[in-house]
Amino acid sequence: MGQFETPGRKRDEKVLIQNEVESANYNASSKRRGKKSKKEAKVDTFDSPVFSVRYKDYSIELSEDRLEAVGNKGWSTVLISHGTNEGSWYFEIKILEPIAINHFLGYSKYFKLNKNPNVRIGWSCRYSRYDIPVGSTTHSYSLCKRSLSVFNKGIRNMRTSGGCEVNTKKIIPGDVLGCLINLSGIPYSLDDPRNSPQLHPYLELGMLCDPDKPPKEIIDPESYIKFYLNGKCLGLYRSLAAGFYHPTISLYMGSRVRINTGPDFWYPIEEKHRAVFYLERPEVR
Repeated sequence: MGQFETPGRKRDEKVLIQNEVESANYNASSKRRGKKSKKEAKVDTFDSPVFSVRYKDYSIELSEDRLEAVGNKGWSTVLISHGTNEGSWYFEIKILEPIAINHFLGYSKYFKLNKNPNVRIGWSCRYSRYDIPVGSTTHSYSLCKRSLSVFNKGIRNMRTSGGCEVNTKKIIPGDVLGCLINLSGIPYSLDDPRNSPQLHPYLELGMLCDPDKPPKEIIDPESYIKFYLNGKCLGLYRSLAAGFYHPTISLYMGSRVRINTGPDFWYPIEEKHRAVFYLERPEVR
């Protein structure tokens, strides 16, 4: 199991509650979307890595250049169109001014919900739903903008130095969060969904498996993920589950971000890496 060099950890109850609240809506909507023909399915046509129109929650809106994203409800997730299973890769997001959310879609106007915008930045495999935040499953890792805690499997890891600077700064629009992943490229367990008719409905949604039956966890002992705020390291999480990872952003209640895939970063870092701009398209799309 990976570890974020931290003395304590606790279950993120708010995230778990949010997942339960939205799971019914997801199941109904995914069945409807799963009936679409391949001709109707959304396709990523940009050659360079951008926010995917295919690997995202339906409620997330993207800019024309696919570099900005805004979330219009509770936690919703979008992946970058390209990914990797080996090497050291880095990208950034800039926190933008959020939009106002006056009514939570699908609920009564009297429904009370925390409307404070929030963001998570990280990496994930295409094994989970898009209506839960990155960091909720085995093959996804994230940093939360509000608490600067790291999440994996829905567990919050309280931040400590980990050899990096401990930052207590409140993140505001204009701040830049960075995320680096290092993978050794060891083999991982995943059946090709194209060969399994029962997985085709999930594949049409951009997923590589049934989210309730993810692949076996195989630890990559040399791997880690590192997070940055305005170019300064916040900490790292070691020993990730092997897999093909995409840069991933989760948005909450009107949050807006702009991604920078490089190679000209707003806050260049010293650690050796390649810019996400040079990532490859996945074999199975």
